[in-house]
Amino acid sequence: MATTVTYSLSLNYMHEARTGRRFPGLDVTIHGPVGSDRTIAHIDTGAEYCFFNGMRASALGIDLLSGERKTLTSAAGGSTEAYLHEVELEFLSLSKRVRTVVAFSSSSIQREILGRNGFLDNIQLGVREKRQMLYVEPFS
Repeated sequence: MATTVTYSLSLNYMHEARTGRRFPGLDVTIHGPVGSDRTIAHIDTGAEYCFFNGMRASALGIDLLSGERKTLTSAAGGSTEAYLHEVELEFLSLSKRVRTVVAFSSSSIQREILGRNGFLDNIQLGVREKRQMLYVEPFS
């Protein structure tokens, strides 16, 4: 039996100015206790958490070091220290915000990530690499 999947949004991959490469990513706004910050994040289906630069924490009203400390490991085997904090995420220019726990880095990072908790568990995602397209259906 065939399965039919429908998506309300189709999006082109984003363009990374630094490298000239295209990647599956989205514009996301992080809402903290006293402020908001907007960034572009890479979609990573293997990442447990959404992962953002810790330098954003103070602008959001978050004391970075007060969060639960976690060591995050990449698929390549490298590791980064991070701190977990609850924030609200807004993506796809939707008015809906998702309350979730994200990781903020303790050092500078090259890319910010939308992972399984807080992002992928709130959408249905389709990827067509050859066409460099994302297909998204937000859960209500």
